[in-house]
Amino acid sequence: SVEQTDPNGEVFRSDGSLIMGYSDDACQARFTPGQIAAMRANLFDEKPEWISQSSPQQEVANAAPELLAPIDGDITPVEETVLAWEAVANATHYVVEVSPIPTFGIRDEYIAAANTLTLTGLAEERTYYWRVSAYNAYSFCSPVSPPRSFTASSLVNAVQQLGRAEDIFRVYPSPVRSGAAFIIEGPAGTMGLYRSDGALLHSERLQNTRTEVPTNGLPSGIYYLKITAGNGTTEVHALPVIY
Repeated sequence: SVEQTDPNGEVFRSDGSLIMGYSDDACQARFTPGQIAAMRANLFDEKPEWISQSSPQQEVANAAPELLAPIDGDITPVEETVLAWEAVANATHYVVEVSPIPTFGIRDEYIAAANTLTLTGLAEERTYYWRVSAYNAYSFCSPVSPPRSFTASSLVNAVQQLGRAEDIFRVYPSPVRSGAAFIIEGPAGTMGLYRSDGALLHSERLQNTRTEVPTNGLPSGIYYLKITAGNGTTEVHALPVIY
């Protein structure tokens, strides 16, 4: 340190290691015990909302999300296409990129807080490409998934055009894993399970308020349930099936 004079003419020597000192020294690296105590008192007494008591989030797993549905090259309903992917450990949100070209030079980006996203307003008979990456508030450099494609078409709307009133049936879980059963809750009636191209795969009567329907042998993709109550009310539900 060097000898200095303050505005009152008092001679002193400043400590060049102190951050809040009179010195302009590259070695500034510490506060005095009094300064530390004053700053702590200010935080605890004047600005307690600045103190975070929560544990920091864990880093997002260094793995690209596995895309589940629709399967690559699938035909999906132009009015509403559901994208689904495997959740990534410690992720709180996902960036979903959707593009009409495989290079993603032109694209729309969506932020999803869960591992599904419903797309609307798609162009009819157009092929889209999509990919997903995961992040949280502390980690946002995880890998992007390999892309997949789907074609939005009005052909699959043949099932949906059967009509839909206010939902009186509940269908869950959604998505459902292939081989597991999904549940239909509601009044007695009939149900039909359709492929995305409108082909009927399975039908049965709903006798009770709760019916389990297996998905054995179904590949991953988007399927549609046409459910008709005894009074003629008809609903159509999209059902993503994943591995």
